[in-house]
Amino acid sequence: MIESGIGINLNFCSYYDPSLPFLDRMKQSNHWSEKWHKKGMWGKSTGRKPDVDQFGNIKSVRPETVVSKLVLRSIPGAYPGGKYVVTYDGVGKVTVHFDVVKTTSSQPGRIEFEVDSSRGSGILVRVGSVDTKNPVRNVRLFHADHEKLINASQVFDPLFLKDLEGTKMIRFLSWIRTNHSTAKHWADRTTTQHTTQHGVNGVAYEYMIDLCNKVGADPWITIPHLATDDYLEKLTTLFRDRLNPSLRVWLEPSNEITFNHHFSQTQWAHEQARTRSKATGKKVISYDIVAELGLRAFRMAEKVFGDDFEHRVVCVVSGQNAVLRTAKDQLERSEIGKYADVVAVAPYFSGSGKTVDEVIANTNIHLQSVIAPRIKAYTSYLRKNWPRIKLVAYEAGQHLSASGLGVELLTAANDDERMGRLYLEYFDIWRDAGGGTIAFFNDTARAGKYGD
Repeated sequence: MIESGIGINLNFCSYYDPSLPFLDRMKQSNHWSEKWHKKGMWGKSTGRKPDVDQFGNIKSVRPETVVSKLVLRSIPGAYPGGKYVVTYDGVGKVTVHFDVVKTTSSQPGRIEFEVDSSRGSGILVRVGSVDTKNPVRNVRLFHADHEKLINASQVFDPLFLKDLEGTKMIRFLSWIRTNHSTAKHWADRTTTQHTTQHGVNGVAYEYMIDLCNKVGADPWITIPHLATDDYLEKLTTLFRDRLNPSLRVWLEPSNEITFNHHFSQTQWAHEQARTRSKATGKKVISYDIVAELGLRAFRMAEKVFGDDFEHRVVCVVSGQNAVLRTAKDQLERSEIGKYADVVAVAPYFSGSGKTVDEVIANTNIHLQSVIAPRIKAYTSYLRKNWPRIKLVAYEAGQHLSASGLGVELLTAANDDERMGRLYLEYFDIWRDAGGGTIAFFNDTARAGKYGD
């Protein structure tokens, strides 16, 4: 039995992520970049990759250049100001810049400085030279108030953990960087040894597991569509061995791969179907390809978890909320229905208008006349044909997007108390239709034209 509750999608781990998941802010920094440090060229990119090892540790700094990392950029006031500390191993010239008001102490291996976070430029850590026999490495950046926690090897910011209290499930779509993923082999993944968790291969799975163990939430993993069998075996083995046995890992083949053509994984699925159809002379559709991906992952998890499979793994079949066929064809054209525990959709509701009143009114109309019937269509189909399978939401909530409207208007609508009442109505519609766990998108981000 899968317990229902509220889930959440996490924001991208990046140098501009305001959710601040890690105490060591360098874990969300960008990668080292190399710039000229000579007359007439100062600060310009060299166009070369810096000399670093496979984990991003500096090996050397080339003549007339510096290497630098940026973090906490473009989030003015969203991170605490005050006293910060940079520590590092090795020998080299290390300095800090941008939101730094003044450096109060600088000695080998440690820099203390004051920060004005309202500036919004972030903190730049620059390395001007290193001893190649003992180069600068293990660079850490943290608020002085967190030093005891850092020294006690605590990974996550207490405020980040507090925000996740009561969450039943955490979906790691953005932490994995599933959309447009090129990850194929297990060696492609980010590990805890890497100097940053920001990048095309996302955050280390170990951190996802440790976070879920810490807050008592199930992890929802959106598996890269190109993952090999070896990748799947090592992934499921890691979750079997490291995840608290009282928690369940949710496995979903990629993200929106049945319908969202903006993503390369969806384009890949359609191309695979065309190629297979041409080669076999039989009609193969993209839903068949997606179902195969799911079956590969679920069968591997069954092999790895053994007798614990049924109570430690949740098998997810995803579809489009507006098109029942995206899930229906997977269930009816393959054996995936034998494994599926849930069908996941994204029942967003939205509206537009020239005033807050109009936006709220039109959002309510959309919720009642469009979204509610779609939810009921899914749950009715599952009750009749697949009574064991529960409807859940992989993403959810309001989806106000600016499309010609002002961000300020839609932010005001989102903050209006009537939007809160619409959410309560939304919960009632979802529950009364028989919906299960509902995961919102996402935890913390700034309002923009694509949504709040």
